[in-house]
Amino acid sequence: MTDLVKGSSANTQISDQSSKGGVAGIVVYFMAHYGVDPALIALTIPVLAGFFAWLSTRVGDPKIASFIGFHGSGDGKPVRMTAKAPAKAVKKAAAKKPRK
Repeated sequence: MTDLVKGSSANTQISDQSSKGGVAGIVVYFMAHYGVDPALIALTIPVLAGFFAWLSTRVGDPKIASFIGFHGSGDGKPVRMTAKAPAKAVKKAAAKKPRK
């Protein structure tokens, strides 16, 4: 778990999730204010949350789905995570037969 949040602090995660929740709350408020069916509002909330998660992998850090949680260099750009190359197997020399 520590690999996923390396380089980001709890404060940036709290800020990121709070801002997403705030935007979702505003959307729900306006939907209720303009008389949208409550069932449609209830269906909209998980769709909106999924959209925010997808969007934050495109805009922010793809590993932790955060708009403002970045790994790395401090230039404001997310670092593209790549898989490490597998370690090369070390070949052991074949056991020599003892001479007679």
